[in-house]
Parts: sequence; C-alpha cells; structure tokens
Amino acid sequence: MVNLQNKWVLVILISMLTPGMHAKDFSSFLYPWNLSLGSYYTYGEYSTGQIYQSKMGYFSMDRRWKDRFSIAVEKIKITGDDKSYNQTNFFGRDYFYIKPEISLGGIVGVFQTDTTYTTDMDSSNSSWNVERKSKDEHHGWVVGVQISGDLPWLGYAASYIRSEYQYIFRKADEYHYDESIGEQDTTYFYDYYFYEPVDQWAVHLSRRIGNHVVRLGETIQQFDTEILSTTSGGWDWTISDNFGSTLSAGFGKSRYAVEPALLLLNNNPDNLTKTASLRLSWRVLVNWRLTAVVSYQEFQPIEHSKYHITYGAIGIQGRF
Repeated sequence: MVNLQNKWVLVILISMLTPGMHAKDFSSFLYPWNLSLGSYYTYGEYSTGQIYQSKMGYFSMDRRWKDRFSIAVEKIKITGDDKSYNQTNFFGRDYFYIKPEISLGGIVGVFQTDTTYTTDMDSSNSSWNVERKSKDEHHGWVVGVQISGDLPWLGYAASYIRSEYQYIFRKADEYHYDESIGEQDTTYFYDYYFYEPVDQWAVHLSRRIGNHVVRLGETIQQFDTEILSTTSGGWDWTISDNFGSTLSAGFGKSRYAVEPALLLLNNNPDNLTKTASLRLSWRVLVNWRLTAVVSYQEFQPIEHSKYHITYGAIGIQGRF
C-alpha cells in the first residue's frame, strides 16, 4: 500500500534526479514524453458533525498532451459518531489520440472500504453479557470507455462505465460469562453479502470562446430497479498564462458516480442532489503549479433528512 504521507518528498525528489539536472534537461531526456506528478489533500466537514479527510497522489505521462496515461491512489477517512470509515481507491486511465475529431480512452479502478464500530449490549441475565462488534466492508471495481474530440463548433465527450459494489456485513457476538456458572467465553460470527451493479452513461459538450470554455453535460445511471440522472455545467477561464479558474455546478440525483476525466469516485450510498465547486490554479514556477478547490455537496438519504458537506482542497503538480 502506498504511503501518501511522503507525497511531498516524492514530488520534490523527482525534480532532483541528478545533481545539476534542471527541469529543461529532464524534459529533453523524456522527449517526446512529459512526466507529471501531483498530490492533493482535502478536508471537509459534514453538517452532521463528521470530518472528511483525503490524501491523493497521481502519476501520469503524456506525449505532448496526445497519447497519455495516468494512475492515482487515494486514501479517505471519515470520523464521527464513534465510527471510523476508511476507503482506498486505485484508478488508472489511458487516452489514445487518433485525430482532432476523435480520441479513445479507458478507465479501470478498484476500491476497498470498511467501517468499524463496537456496540455493547447487556442482557437481562446478570450472569453474562454480549458485546457485538460490527464491520461493514465495501469492495468494488470500475471499468469503462470514453470517446472524445473537437469538432468545428464544439467539443464532445461520451463515456460508458460499469461498476459493481460488494457489501460485506461482518458481525461478531462475544458472550462473556460469569465465572460462577462455569461457562467459557464464546464468540459467534455472522457474514451477510450484497451486490449492486451500476451502469453509467455520460455525454458532455463544450464550446470555446476566446479564453473561456463553457461545458454542459448529462449523466444517466441505471441500477437494478432505478434510473438516476444529473445535469452539470462548467466554465473554464484561462485568466493568463499563470492563472486559471473553473466554476462548475450540478443538480439531479446520482449515486456511486464516476468522473472519468478527474478519476474521482463518489462512493456514497446516499443520493447526491446538488454540487458546486470553484477551482483556482496558479503556476508558481515553469514546471510547478498550485491548485486550490472549494466544493459543496448536498445529499438526500432515502430514509433520513438531507445533509451537506463543504470541502477544501489544496494540491501541487509538477510537469516535466
């Protein structure tokens, strides 16, 4: 398992491979490929009082922004209400340039989550008591394809992604007996399994106007007996060679949605109904760029009242 706590050291060391080697020398060594490294740290607070923390690192290579591939690792931790939720995502994406009007891409990923907590239950019999330990494990995989390109008047991207989620509910009932009755402590284990497949289709259109790009898209998800849809839009503004911004928003309903371009997975069983985010990018050096993101998400559970979470993220990327 990758230790992302050393991500800053990794990013810095890659630009110092040999004494005296500068970024320009390194780029010449890689030609015609470029290498990119980056990492993000995200912190968020739920309206329910839970705390969200995420660390992500990625590696990518591209041939002058045409053929390219990337891999990303993300570790998520959510704490609160005497529970601890942990998730690890591994994602990979490739992209093959054919001509300006058409490019083909693919995405593949696996993830693993678990929630652990303990509940004590005292029986009415004073001679023994039961302590139940529960662990909810979520495993799954993602695979998909994407076609995109730039037509004379607009850009487009269409994708199909198949996901499958496996839920394992593990319970251990530990019976503790009083020594006077001569019984030894006993533990009983119970496992319950549940599978949920998801089919996701998405289409996005874009239009460039000078230094601005306007995007509009629709995502459809099909579950066993349910169909969800989300409409999203965005505005990219290249303010200068060193500054850029992205404002995006979405509304509708989605669950377990995958963002193929950014390698993001919304692994939340509740319906995501509203999103809004602002992303600012600043090139501090020729090969280094800082990124800050503020995001808002609102969820509507099936059986409870809605809640929201506000995120803040900061990241650093190097491209050589």
